[in-house]
Amino acid sequence: VDSSGIRVFYTTKLRQFEVGVVQLGDPRVHLLGTPLPKGDSMHRFDCGASFTNQFQAEEVTVFTRYLHMHGTGRRMETRQYRDGSLLRRDQADWYDFNMNG
Repeated sequence: VDSSGIRVFYTTKLRQFEVGVVQLGDPRVHLLGTPLPKGDSMHRFDCGASFTNQFQAEEVTVFTRYLHMHGTGRRMETRQYRDGSLLRRDQADWYDFNMNG
């Protein structure tokens, strides 16, 4: 069963500033101890335009992002695309949870 994805909460009560958190990948660490499929060297998660296009009526400003893997990851990368063009790429080629600050 694939339980990846994101949840979006909506309210009609407007606030001066609205902030939310989007967690991508495996935020509940369900893959801990799960072997990779034969021949694969990574787990891959996608959040495609078919989902994010639902929010075209409102502008979204991303003001920070970070890569976090608990004690389970070795390397992580995220990429953000718009209209097929790469906008930004974040990567951690080496990760040690005990040095996470």
